[in-house]
Amino acid sequence: MKLSVCIITLNEEANIGRTLKSVQPLVSDGQGEIIVVDSGSTDKTVEIAKSYGAKVFTEPWKGFAAQKNSAIEKGQGEWILSLDADEEVSPELAAEIEGFFSFRSQPVFPPELLAKLQALGPDETPDEELSKELAEYHRTPASTARHKQMKQMFTWQDLIKAHRKMKVASKLEGENLEDGIGLDLTAFTMPRQNHFLCRWIRHGGFYPDKKLRLFQKGGTYFKSAQRVHETAETSGITASMRGHLIHHAYPTLSGYIEHMNKYSSLGAEMELEKGRKGFSLINIVIRPWLTFIYNYIFRLGFLDGKEGLLLHLYHATYVSWKYAKVWELTRKHQSGTKMP
Repeated sequence: MKLSVCIITLNEEANIGRTLKSVQPLVSDGQGEIIVVDSGSTDKTVEIAKSYGAKVFTEPWKGFAAQKNSAIEKGQGEWILSLDADEEVSPELAAEIEGFFSFRSQPVFPPELLAKLQALGPDETPDEELSKELAEYHRTPASTARHKQMKQMFTWQDLIKAHRKMKVASKLEGENLEDGIGLDLTAFTMPRQNHFLCRWIRHGGFYPDKKLRLFQKGGTYFKSAQRVHETAETSGITASMRGHLIHHAYPTLSGYIEHMNKYSSLGAEMELEKGRKGFSLINIVIRPWLTFIYNYIFRLGFLDGKEGLLLHLYHATYVSWKYAKVWELTRKHQSGTKMP
């Protein structure tokens, strides 16, 4: 099995069907599976997930990172695609992922030539005869086609980064180093389109919003210490995909305000753990307005129209809420009283 699509859910009936429909080309015909870890949905989330063939597990809520790591651990695929329930894989991204799997499954060298390379010791380099054989192979139509496909899939930055880490680097020379890319890659980032009030927000720091979501199982996990805005960490070689994740984040203002209230509380707890305490005029009043000016003016957020104005204005409010809640939590700890 190539791929496990891993998703965590809680009352996502409005989103989960769209998300699961978008990954069907990647898991159909036994190519992959869908893992859903649900934390007690009371709507039709589980029913919809099962209708798409998902394996559904119900677990108590452990936090964003821990919940996602739990889903990853349940996946049986060689690769993991970790998605949020309100994200959609664009057709272009799905085709790109399929293309990479196809590319990766192709042999880099003919069997006889590969055997000779593998026979080299860790400090040996190809002799004159083997170097000549490599050069002749690189002039063949098969090698030329592979290099052309590779350069369409990967950026030069990806190639350079991979060259520095590739296991075969000591055995090949010059541009031949490119042959191993696709075998040693272990993770991919992808740009995300964030939609606010049904508009794609292209400016103000909200795009390309690259996320590491596709990776080989075993070497990448979400940072468990983060309560919110969890990020994946990998020790492997990463590259960038061009196809988009489409994030249907906040179709309504009420939904956005509800989420920001929750996230500001989690963010305040993280700040308190870092040692930030008390009432700060700078953080509660000045920092939010500087955030608004920086994102809306200098990062061109105003180009996203009315939606951009509301997004950056309320994002600044979220920043103020977070640091005000730090002060509230500080008072709670100092007094030893329980807060509602």
